[in-house]
Amino acid sequence: YRRGVGDLIFDVDFDAVEVFNGHTFGNRSDPVKQAEAAGRNMVGGSDAHTLGELGGITVNVEGDLIESILAGGVQIKRMNPYLLFARHAGGLANRKFRQHVARRFSRN
Repeated sequence: YRRGVGDLIFDVDFDAVEVFNGHTFGNRSDPVKQAEAAGRNMVGGSDAHTLGELGGITVNVEGDLIESILAGGVQIKRMNPYLLFARHAGGLANRKFRQHVARRFSRN
């Protein structure tokens, strides 16, 4: 929901909208409030791009996935955004450090 669908959420008959995923944090808007205001069902997904992002979102459904989405029966739990940010920052710092060490020791 970085840029999201914006006002299209009110105009397009979406079955559901993704309000959280494991890759984004610090959203400028509140995707849950927008989805609720538009009367849209909500979903979430891991969308993990790194190991540290795994587990940032859990999605629970009972029964059939599609039926649960269409009935608005998806339960989404989001990791504390500060902890998620710390995991992102830690991964970035680790990559930068490894790149620095590789450059430093690859010089002859």
